Amino acid sequence: MSNNNKTALISVEAFIEVIKDQICDWIYYHHCQSDRDLVDIRDLEFLKKVSGRAYATYDDNKYCGQYFFIVYFDNEKKGVYLDVIDNSVERNARLTYQWNGFTYLGFDKKGYSYELTQKEYDYLERAKASLT
Repeated sequence: MSNNNKTALISVEAFIEVIKDQICDWIYYHHCQSDRDLVDIRDLEFLKKVSGRAYATYDDNKYCGQYFFIVYFDNEKKGVYLDVIDNSVERNARLTYQWNGFTYLGFDKKGYSYELTQKEYDYLERAKASLT
């Protein structure tokens, strides 16, 4: 378990910081600016050193307002993970499942995420830059 994940288990305040970090990191991969103050935690369950789950939105409709975030401990895998759901009327689809916050993410045209190696991520970024 990473230090960040270990810290999340210590206190509810630390867990809230990890929640905001993980959501803002996911938004960053969408090439959007993120602001930790716009993470709105709607529901939070926390049991010190045992489990935690948070349901959150990001209150900025300009970029990522349609997404619903679930951040939780996975005690078996010893980590903090993020699920992302596009809750728009047209989609209502899970875009990201059990992202640990440490791997690179790429997105297809439909918005679904895929974990990438750094080499794969760098290649895609270069390809995008060459198209613009």
